[in-house]
Amino acid sequence: ATERESFAHYVASNTWNGRSATACKFVYYKRFFETTAGTTVTKDAPYPVDCTVQAKWLENKCGTDIAGLAVEWDWMNWKRSVDTAPITENSNMGDIADIYKIACGGGTCTNKQPTPPQLVAAARSKYGATSSRALRVESDIIRYGANH
Repeated sequence: ATERESFAHYVASNTWNGRSATACKFVYYKRFFETTAGTTVTKDAPYPVDCTVQAKWLENKCGTDIAGLAVEWDWMNWKRSVDTAPITENSNMGDIADIYKIACGGGTCTNKQPTPPQLVAAARSKYGATSSRALRVESDIIRYGANH
């Protein structure tokens, strides 16, 4: 569910912000739980967040011992980052959809959630293993904390 939700957030963030790599606000439509120094504060919707920041929410707020889980904010940030990268490293929305299709075995991703290694392998397949676009997909999936 996180993957689908993050794709919807990515589309919404592009719709309302354009493809700016430096300015992006995503407004959460649900309660938002902010945890700092062991204290959790509930923020009521609508709650804006910066969708360019490297939040690494899962790592910074939940701990890295939760392997196999994902957070939609981290995944949205990763997709926005590769979409708004310089043109030689860029994967636009259509490219990201292609990467997902390849990672899902060439067909639909219905009821499938490709893993980060599958997405990286798909980007290498689409662009070539050492291309700047494939390397950007791989580096940003880690930089933004979507590699869980």
